Amino acid sequence: MLLCGIFIIYIIPLASSNQTNFSLQDVMAKFAGLEERLLKQEKLIKKQDFIIEKQNMQIKFLEKQIANHSAAIRDCRSGQGVVTQRNEVLPENHDHSRNVKKSIDGRIAFTAFMNHDADFGADQTLKFNQIITNEGNGYNMHTGVFTCPEAGMYMFMFFIGERGEKEGITQMYADLKVNSQNVIDAVAETRHIYEDAQGGNSVVIRLKQGDAVWISNRYNGFHIEGDMSRVSSFTGLFLYS
Repeated sequence: MLLCGIFIIYIIPLASSNQTNFSLQDVMAKFAGLEERLLKQEKLIKKQDFIIEKQNMQIKFLEKQIANHSAAIRDCRSGQGVVTQRNEVLPENHDHSRNVKKSIDGRIAFTAFMNHDADFGADQTLKFNQIITNEGNGYNMHTGVFTCPEAGMYMFMFFIGERGEKEGITQMYADLKVNSQNVIDAVAETRHIYEDAQGGNSVVIRLKQGDAVWISNRYNGFHIEGDMSRVSSFTGLFLYS
């Protein structure tokens, strides 16, 4: 009878010990699941913060544009405004040389940037729709094409921006073309979510009057970053005859 009592005393602690180990494993598994959910929520919050930041930047940009337009309207009403001629939209197969205007003493230079994000198809022209400088009126913001007003040596520079919207590699390839012939290329590549990248290139090339120069997307479905960051731009200038 005494032996039976001793045996029962040893069994109870062992059973209790096994129950404790099982409970700890169960709790650890629950904590691991909770940690995973918290990490997912943290990533979601960061993405939402990024979207809100971009929206705030867009609002500020629109407010600035409205203020500029309001100022221009006031100047025009007071007779102080300067009226500039708009470039016409040219079809892809248009003869650009017919629309060339001779510059004065080679004063030709332009810089334009893209003020919005966009997705492009293969060989689609990138339209840098906000002009900073356009002396000589060679660049058309509606078509994205620079039409050479005067023969000579020119320098062109362009930059493209990319932002990782998801994990994994995202790329943007762009080509500078002269009369549909590829001259020089650039690439921007990101490897992680929220990563920013910028690629660009430059070239010095001799052009004839009426030659057309533009930047085009290489592959279908590529995305370019524009917006208030102004990381995507196109510049050209006349060097000498």
